[in-house]
Amino acid sequence: MLQLEEFNGFLMGIDPETGEKTPVDSWAFDAYCQVKAKHNRSLNNLRDHLHRLLARMGYNVIAVESDTDDDAKSDLKEAAKKVDAHHIQQVTSAAQIDRNQYLQLKNKTYLTNTEKYEVERFRISEGYGQPVTEELAGLSEKSN
Repeated sequence: MLQLEEFNGFLMGIDPETGEKTPVDSWAFDAYCQVKAKHNRSLNNLRDHLHRLLARMGYNVIAVESDTDDDAKSDLKEAAKKVDAHHIQQVTSAAQIDRNQYLQLKNKTYLTNTEKYEVERFRISEGYGQPVTEELAGLSEKSN
């Protein structure tokens, strides 16, 4: 019951602001709080482990407040658009490969960026059955 956070057998109160259900019985509420605290600790530990792993891999991780201002959000959206546009441009300009080359690349342990773009171009071309255009690569990018 505690693992699934199911409190169906208890009198439940509903927070009018968030709509979150909480048990009214004090012992059930204590159990609920323990489950939520354990869940939050687990997420925080996972986040910390990920940050340390990325730092060891050479990435520069910058913590950003969740309540960022609108300028930062628009900057992040603009950066994401530039990354997507670059990716689409790389896929559309990648060399066309045949099925044998695709299978060889697919079985390789590590692909260079150029090879990754070639593989993606082949998948898009085979999947849609037509030449790869920027629009088609963009549609494929959104579906991933």
